[in-house]
Amino acid sequence: MIRSLFRRLLRPASALVLGLGLSLSVAPHLQAQTASETRSPATGLAVVDCKPAAPAPSDSCTLRIPPLHSRGDMRGSGSGFSFIGASDSRFPRAVHPSATMLLVDRTPGPGGSRKPFLAFEKDLVARLIGSLPPQELVAVYTFDESGTLQPLAPFTEVRQRAIDAVDGLKSGGVNTHIALNLLDAIKILAERQDVLFRNIIVVTDGEEEGLFDDHVHERAIDARIAVSSLGFFWRGSGSAEIGRAKDYLDTRITTPGFGLTGTVMLRNRTAAVAAVDDFATRYGGALFQSGLIVPEGKPEAADVVVETEAPKIGAPGGTETVTHRVRFAPQEAAAAAEPAPAKEPDALILGYPRLWVLGGAGGLVLVLLLLAGLIVFLRRGGPGEEDELPLGDDDDLDLGASARAAAPLHAAAPVRAMATLVREDTRERLAVPSPMATIGRAATNAVAISDDSISRLHAELKQTGGGLLLSDMGSLNGTFVNGRRIKEGTKVKNGDQIGFGQIKLRLVAP
Repeated sequence: MIRSLFRRLLRPASALVLGLGLSLSVAPHLQAQTASETRSPATGLAVVDCKPAAPAPSDSCTLRIPPLHSRGDMRGSGSGFSFIGASDSRFPRAVHPSATMLLVDRTPGPGGSRKPFLAFEKDLVARLIGSLPPQELVAVYTFDESGTLQPLAPFTEVRQRAIDAVDGLKSGGVNTHIALNLLDAIKILAERQDVLFRNIIVVTDGEEEGLFDDHVHERAIDARIAVSSLGFFWRGSGSAEIGRAKDYLDTRITTPGFGLTGTVMLRNRTAAVAAVDDFATRYGGALFQSGLIVPEGKPEAADVVVETEAPKIGAPGGTETVTHRVRFAPQEAAAAAEPAPAKEPDALILGYPRLWVLGGAGGLVLVLLLLAGLIVFLRRGGPGEEDELPLGDDDDLDLGASARAAAPLHAAAPVRAMATLVREDTRERLAVPSPMATIGRAATNAVAISDDSISRLHAELKQTGGGLLLSDMGSLNGTFVNGRRIKEGTKVKNGDQIGFGQIKLRLVAP
């Protein structure tokens, strides 16, 4: 009871002390937020950034137009500002305005189903490269599940060099690890310190076979990289796999607001070419409209306002104006600024500093609480009395139970395997330990099989009242029963041949 009383008395006091501390610590932060922002938007990649990082020159603002926007009106107070692009003589010669890394998936698809479209895909990628602005740096990398990016062409301004590299692309590997390779691409591109705007275009079927890292967007934004995706789909338009792949590329891979997503249906050649051309037009248009904002005449502190026209949500074909207002502060003026003035003394309360008064009030409250607790303690008769525990009529409290180790009633029975899978190539016996077991390449599965043709999460085997049911879990290379590819809920029995990718096993069931 004493403890409970102290808790009830200390709770409001703690809240008061915490509130006083927060009021003192948060106030300066709120004051700082009232200052004009130097970038817009305040988080994520910036459309306008008037305090840009290298290699942007000092006393300039970067202007990065998102792919679905177009540059509108621009104005500034003071002496005024101008927009300069790569073709302007005032644009710094040592700085590349933009670079694009093409990350091309080379995996052959389930059973090699993607291979017949590979030549057409290479033509489309070459078409995209040829449509990029002339000053754009381009690099081409390819990837599969190996975990290492394979460079085809380093960054170059020579379009034909990149196109020739794409022509040499060969199908290979087994599984598509999109996120893993994208993170490696982000690291490589982040090392280019001579590029104003960095971009990645992931060219893939969108069928992720690896584990997704939830920090992909965050890492790209930290490196000031915009990730776009171009989905190449060889299946029919109504395929469920395409729906999942589109959603994955749009929501998990593409950078929100600054990335562009394209859908290319390879079975219709005319539509596929049109889709790539549309992607290239919107992507290249954003690059062409991006650049630097520089002051006209001597730099001086001013507000810079840039308007962009963006698609209007809920109104197909409609647009709306987005206004970006940022504060420009010349670097020279900032360097010459006087040292920060000494902190003014706290405001007075009744002639005393505010912190003294508030601290004294908090201390007084704590003293009163301690006195109240002491009085209650003395009235209870001191430490000789035990607190009463309210027990119901049916309560049976064994106060010694916590100090005694409970002896086991009997030894645990050995766990019996639900079934056994015997590999036909190595004769290795793999126990299926539980009534619902996952099977795959990842070590987290109940049955782990190390082979590149097997997906991380490949299949599931479960025991039901009617026997054993085997289901494919969306694997890339398929699950088979007696040579027949299966999907969900296929009954299997003792002696059946089970196939996961290229691995064949024999089922031994009770």
